[in-house]
Amino acid sequence: MGVDVSPMIYIGKWVEDAEAYLIEKGLLQEGELEAKYGGDIGYMPDCPLEAQSVSYYSDEGYYIGFEVQISDYEKYPSLLAKFKELTGEDGEVCQFSQWY
Repeated sequence: MGVDVSPMIYIGKWVEDAEAYLIEKGLLQEGELEAKYGGDIGYMPDCPLEAQSVSYYSDEGYYIGFEVQISDYEKYPSLLAKFKELTGEDGEVCQFSQWY
């Protein structure tokens, strides 16, 4: 058995509990994740922010925000502003390796 690693860049922030964070920010309603999306935090097409787990093997938290490519650097300032507009918090450029 092998472990694959994928480099990711997100504009946003790391959180321990993605569902609780999105509910706190008013972007998801209590019970909506299970009822509308089958409990899959990674697939919420109606949510303005994306959620990506750090690891599929353990509970290491989530990055919330917008997935970008390094070549999208011109979009970073506008996405940081959009993150602040949606959450009321400053975001950051988060680079991490996802384990799956």
